[in-house]
Amino acid sequence: MRRLAAATALVLCSVAPAGAHPGHGAEAVTVDGAALRFSPSEVTIALNESVVWFWEGGISRNHSVTADAGQAEAFDSDPTGPPTDETHPDGDSFSHVFRHEGRFTYHCQVHPNMTGVVNVVTLPGPGPLRLSRLRVAEAGDPVRIRFSLSRRADLVIRAMRRHNSRWHTVETLTRAGHKGANEVELEGETLRPGRYLVRVTAYDPLNRRASDEVTFSLSGSSD
Repeated sequence: MRRLAAATALVLCSVAPAGAHPGHGAEAVTVDGAALRFSPSEVTIALNESVVWFWEGGISRNHSVTADAGQAEAFDSDPTGPPTDETHPDGDSFSHVFRHEGRFTYHCQVHPNMTGVVNVVTLPGPGPLRLSRLRVAEAGDPVRIRFSLSRRADLVIRAMRRHNSRWHTVETLTRAGHKGANEVELEGETLRPGRYLVRVTAYDPLNRRASDEVTFSLSGSSD
């Protein structure tokens, strides 16, 4: 729970207007002093997202954003007592991050008829990260590694050459992978004839991992 500068509040409101879908960032609610209401009066956000309330209207700004008692989420823009017109200048703001799922109601300390609702929902997860159809097109120069990803992920690609019955790393690449088909080129000049293993490891933004490997040979191998 924190108070934001007016400029910050306006930026947040511009990127996350009232009525935004859960999972798309902060939700903005206007504390409308002229109409004596919260607008919109009910919003829905995803778990661990925030609501930002900002004061608007030059007639009356003596309004608070105060959670009703007995709820898992407790928040209050004016914990020391009812606000006055001077407490919240035009454009002032207050935010709260919701850490519990459920329906949470709130009101204004000064005007009990001003009420609002925040619905907090858990969005379905994206499912496991999948790396599939890994193959190597070794014909020609450079060698091309091809595979598919179920969604965007960061990649670590390691090429290893077999020598004296052991695998030795000859090249390591990092790339940004995208959903769908991907292709990565190995530097041909670093690959001598021989037996190779390529291992591709993908990491999504939640640090979940998917990995696969494939072997191939370059002509002239004697190992």
